[in-house]
Amino acid sequence: MRAFALKLFDYSELLWPLRHMYDAFFQEFMTYKGQIPTYGCIMLNASLDKMVLVCNWKGSSWGFPKGKLNEGEDGAACAARETEEETGFRCPAPLSEDDCLPDFNGGQRCNMYVVPGVPEDYPFQPLVRKEISKINFYPFDAPPKSAWNVSQFIPKLKRWVKEYRKKQRGQRTAASREASVEVAGAMATGVPTGVAISVNSLFGSDASATDGLAASVASFFGVSSAKPAEVSPKSVLLRPPGLPVEASVDGHHARPPTGRPPRHPQLQPAQAQPAPAASHRRPFVFDLDDILAAIPVLPAAGSAASPATAPAVNPRRLATKKKAAKNRQQGQAKAAP
Repeated sequence: MRAFALKLFDYSELLWPLRHMYDAFFQEFMTYKGQIPTYGCIMLNASLDKMVLVCNWKGSSWGFPKGKLNEGEDGAACAARETEEETGFRCPAPLSEDDCLPDFNGGQRCNMYVVPGVPEDYPFQPLVRKEISKINFYPFDAPPKSAWNVSQFIPKLKRWVKEYRKKQRGQRTAASREASVEVAGAMATGVPTGVAISVNSLFGSDASATDGLAASVASFFGVSSAKPAEVSPKSVLLRPPGLPVEASVDGHHARPPTGRPPRHPQLQPAQAQPAPAASHRRPFVFDLDDILAAIPVLPAAGSAASPATAPAVNPRRLATKKKAAKNRQQGQAKAAP
């Protein structure tokens, strides 16, 4: 650059009179250039143990993809633009300031935004000519020897990865709690009156996976068909007719409206369902009419049991009771005078 700029002073009639001031002009320009803030991205693989480094066109040094801030440009926008120009990878927008690692290099601000989850087989291709020669992944503790402006970010990057993994574990724990299966009530025969299965955290927006789970549950309970229903998009609900739905989008599951769960299927008529929230996922409700019709209903408390609904007696236990009664009668007979 210095030699090229000097030739401009030699061949320009306008600059020739100022050629004796060339060294001062060039030094002033380099000082200004060193004060312009630079922004870039530290791209990590899915396992968060490798980073992307780019090599300059001469092949003399490696570093993170970054560049200088344009006038009126935002720092995050500059980082995304420079990264795409030098690697061909488009970062997810917008970049978060929580993922920014600030640094100062000789008075020059250099902020790097961490972008996790970049595929290691991504086909990197620079969009600029004669600026980047190679693009590779490198472990944190094994960068190339000619790496420049990289080592000062490694401790900050390791701390960021530790906090990021901790945050991810917390999110998975919360999702697992939301994916719990809760029995809403049980009948005297042991068959549940309603089961709410939260599938939002398990499958996200995958409607096909939701439908597959619904079909599997229906097959398990012996329901031959399923029909759409106006319920919360957060749950797939199994209920007998007449059980009001109280599933909500804040993680609560369906429960009986009040009091203790009913012990027989003689429930109140179903209440009107609230209008569902807008959702791209299609929930299902499986009415268990066929299942409940096939289950013998136990009599209410205080009523006589009919032979059809009388509980079966274990033959071995009955024989044991008869033998004990016979032994008591024999003992009483011997004790009598």
